[in-house]
Amino acid sequence: MRSDYYTCPRCGASLDPGEQCDCTKKALEQEIRCLLDRLDWEKLDTLAVMIRRWVYHKPAEQAEKKAPCKQEAEMR
Repeated sequence: MRSDYYTCPRCGASLDPGEQCDCTKKALEQEIRCLLDRLDWEKLDTLAVMIRRWVYHKPAEQAEKKAPCKQEAEMR
């Protein structure tokens, strides 16, 4: 039996030196799948449309408050 292994503190798996345990990756993938299964795609689509409208149709007063980029300042 090899003595140069270590144990993952999260799941208890025996790992070789330098080996990364994939228990957190598997847990994250499972959580993502669960969230995607519960996602209301209609609401998400509506939200995306609202964000696009807000981003591309900002009022003129907000556009004027934007600071000029460095190149524009140098050209003046």
